[in-house]
Formats: sequence, C-alpha cells, structure tokens
Amino acid sequence: MKLGFLSIFILSFCLTQASYATENIAQVIPLSQQQTQPQVEVLHWWTSQGEQRATAALKQAVNANGMVWRDFAVRGGGGDSAMTVLQARAIAGNPPSMAQIEGPAISSWARLGFLVDLESIAQQQQWQQSLPDIALSVNRYQGHFVAIPLTLHRINWMWLNKAIFTQLNLPVPQTWPEFIDTAKTIKQAGITPLAIGHEPWQVAMIFEMMTLGLHGAQEYRQLFVELDPDTINNANTLATLRLFRELSHIVGSKQRAQEWPQATADLATGQAAIQLLGDWVKGELTALGYQANVDYICAAAPGTQNSFIYNMDSFVLFHQGANNSKRVSQAMASLLMNKDFQSQFNQLKGSLPARQDIDLTGFDSCSLAAKQDFDRAQAEHNLVPSLTDSMALPEQQQNEIIQLLYRYFYQDNISAEQVVVQLLNIGKRQGQEGF
Repeated sequence: MKLGFLSIFILSFCLTQASYATENIAQVIPLSQQQTQPQVEVLHWWTSQGEQRATAALKQAVNANGMVWRDFAVRGGGGDSAMTVLQARAIAGNPPSMAQIEGPAISSWARLGFLVDLESIAQQQQWQQSLPDIALSVNRYQGHFVAIPLTLHRINWMWLNKAIFTQLNLPVPQTWPEFIDTAKTIKQAGITPLAIGHEPWQVAMIFEMMTLGLHGAQEYRQLFVELDPDTINNANTLATLRLFRELSHIVGSKQRAQEWPQATADLATGQAAIQLLGDWVKGELTALGYQANVDYICAAAPGTQNSFIYNMDSFVLFHQGANNSKRVSQAMASLLMNKDFQSQFNQLKGSLPARQDIDLTGFDSCSLAAKQDFDRAQAEHNLVPSLTDSMALPEQQQNEIIQLLYRYFYQDNISAEQVVVQLLNIGKRQGQEGF
C-alpha cells in the first residue's frame, strides 16, 4: 500500500477528526435504536444544498430499511479530503461501513483486500444487464463487483444565466473561439463572465472540456488516459494551453476563494454569466429554486455537443466496517441498485441513474438531453472519463496534473512549453500503484 504522502501529522489529525465525528453522531442516535438496529456509517463528500437534498433521500431510505444511518460527511476538495480521512481510518483498522469512491481507486482498495465482494448479489439481481460498459469496468475487480454504481454525471456542461444572455442578445456559444468572444462581450458589459472559484479542480475541469471540444475524443484519451508523449508534445496541446491562458486573462487573477456552490450561486443571482462544470450544478440550482429554461440554460460545453465526459459515484462496503454484516451489505447493495431509488436520487442530484433500464419520465430537459448525448457518445466512441473527477488516472498523476493546470491558469510566468515538459515527466511515472 503506497501511502507515503500521508504524514504522521495528517494521519493523527484525521484519526482525531474521525473519532470526534463518530462520537458526536452516536450521541444523537437513541440508545435503544443503537442496540436493536444495524448501523450504517457512510463516508461521503456531498455537502452542498443540492447534494444534501439527495443524501437526505438516501438516509431516509436506509432508515426505512431497518438500519440506522450514521452520517460522516467530509467537506472540501472534490473528495480529496474524504479520501485522506478514509485512508487514515483504514490504516487504523476502523473503516466506515460504506464509502463513496470513484474510478481507479475502487480497484486499488479491492486489490488490498478491504472491500466486500458483491458478485453473488450482483448475479442474483442481474446488475450486468442493467449497467453500461463503463460501469462494469469501473465497479468490478477481477471480474467481481466490489462497488455499487449510483450516478452517471456529465462533466462537459455549460450553464448560462438566461437573463444576462437575453439582456445582451447573445447566442449560446458553439465553439471555443465563440466562447472567448462571448466572454469578452460580457466582461465589456460590466458583468463577470465566468463563475469560478479558487479550487484547482474547477480550473482543470475547463481544460478537459477545451481539449475534448477542440480536438475530439481520441486525442482526449491519448492525453488524459494514456498520457501519450507524442500527444502531450504536439501542436494541439500547445494550442489548447494558449487558449486556456487567453481565458485566464479574461477571468482575471482576483477570483474569490470560494467553493463551487458559491460560484453556482453567483451564476443563479446574475453576478456571473456562465459556469463550466458538471451536472451537480443543476442539483444545486434546483435546490436554490431555479428552473431550467426559465432561469438558466443548459448546453454542452463548446465543441462537445455529441460527446460525453463522464464521472460515476459508486459506493463500496468495507470488511470489518463499523457494524458491518452480511445483512447490511446485502441490504445496502439492494437499496442503491433499486430502480425507484436511483430515479429519485438522481433527479435530486442532477445526474443520470447509473442503471440504464430506468424510465426517465419526470427528469428535466437537461437530463433528457444528457441521456440522448450519452447514448450517442457511447455508440460513436465519444464517451471519455473525467481526469479531474478521478475516472481517468491514478490519484497521484491526477492531482499533479490538476495542480499544474491550476498554476498555469493563474500564473503568467509559467509558459505552455513548461507545462508540456511537466506533463511529459508525469507521464513517465504512469502506472505507479497506490491511492
């Protein structure tokens, strides 16, 4: 297990925080319930208003199924902080019952023997027949299900404040040059063009969208999945980096230190015109009382109309997790894969259900458009994993690239050529195992 990046100080801090959170949660659960009902401690990072609404539906379903929900939410970092705490608890032999995990990290945990094998229940309930191929590859290890896929997120979304675009008589930009021109026009009108905060992953996610929109799915995979040196070092990558720098000059370096929900609130209230981020934005806008096509417009990021950058939220169950048992594992697996529950949860979260056999009646127009684009992207091989959202690379390489793109976006003294050199160095370390 390669956990060298966890220092003794961080490990001690995480264990202290985990113990404190567990003690405080236990205090609000009646003693009689603690003694008679199995408890399910769930570690996740869903803390925004929209995410909390979806999580509340999960908590209600857990409690309704004869178990006691113990919430262990870890805020910040797009899940990085949650994974640090999870690693610390696993090292201490005290993992939670269940945890939200994404992408290649699932196989890392399974390889180390932490995860409950769910293959028997998956076969009994025929999971394989209801899931897309990407869910099979992400959630199985050595041919066995070890994780339960719940959501299918589209990353390459562009959210527009409808009132601002109407006021300025602006069309929805279809290409990245059009986007740059639109952003300049909005800025000249005295309006902040882009809702974004000083979180590195928010910045890097825009570069993902640019790469796909400018150069297509094949080159995207060569750059972000394979870290192919010829692709890293080609003219297209340099051109994307230079357009990324042009956008940074429009955005400016004096962005507020805010998380993505605050940036979404800026979009909703007209303090900013556009947000480039995944469909959890829609869950947040819905929670704030805003409606698609009334208050905001959802559109594919420029140049990605028939493509789909995906992320998938999955849950794993831990051996020797807090109060874990075969009964709990089977009950939670059945609940998370239940068609009605996936429908309810994903309408609140803003995403699509991981299951593909769910009737989308009741989902809004943005979700229906996402499903249409997913099906087309899957058929035309334009379905690609998100680098930023932990689907494309191991954590170490992912984080290095995110930090590199973030520094480049806000620091003019870093050249595009220097970024290429750093990407080539990261690529040489491709394949190192660990979380």
